[in-house]
Amino acid sequence: MDYQLIRSNRKTLALVVTREGKLEVRAPRRISQREIDRFVESRRGWILQHQEQARQRMAARPVLRYEIDGRLPFLGQEYPILAGEKAGFSAEGFRVRKDQPIEPQLTRLFRELARKELAGRIERYAPRVGVLPSGLRITSASTRFGSCSGKNSLSFSYKLIWAAEELVDYVVVHELCHIRQHNHSAAFWKEVEAVLPDYRLREQALREFGRAYF
Repeated sequence: MDYQLIRSNRKTLALVVTREGKLEVRAPRRISQREIDRFVESRRGWILQHQEQARQRMAARPVLRYEIDGRLPFLGQEYPILAGEKAGFSAEGFRVRKDQPIEPQLTRLFRELARKELAGRIERYAPRVGVLPSGLRITSASTRFGSCSGKNSLSFSYKLIWAAEELVDYVVVHELCHIRQHNHSAAFWKEVEAVLPDYRLREQALREFGRAYF
């Protein structure tokens, strides 16, 4: 069985099936290759099951077409990509110039839209949480929706604004609450619940969104 071996100072063996269905084996530095292979073989059933689940999720992922007449999501709805004199967004859809590469235009547009949308939501929810973030950064991250630094600066992936508005709000509130609690303790979740009593439903829906687009 093929796998990528990652050795570190950890004390135990662990298996990780990536979202692409590839197997990673994380092992202590001094453990023998024979012992690693035995461990992998003993977990063959678990590995094959999770690899198949990963393949099914990848097959179900929507295909994003960065081309004229393609469709892309914004705040939970899909809009067409249209030809125009300059890149922009309206109720009709995304407009791009045909004489320039389309995907970079849309990426820049999504980053602009994300900054505007997320800044507005931070302004709305920060007083309710009782905090003031030190900054806002828009990234191209594909593994996490948002983060809060030790200096209370917030970062969000521009792809977050592909999600429905209630999910975007949840991520914003989640990261704002990390300014008060830099952890996922019971106290942290109480902060989130005080602002969004239905946060568990939103979190579940966000996971489904993430499996589809991230």
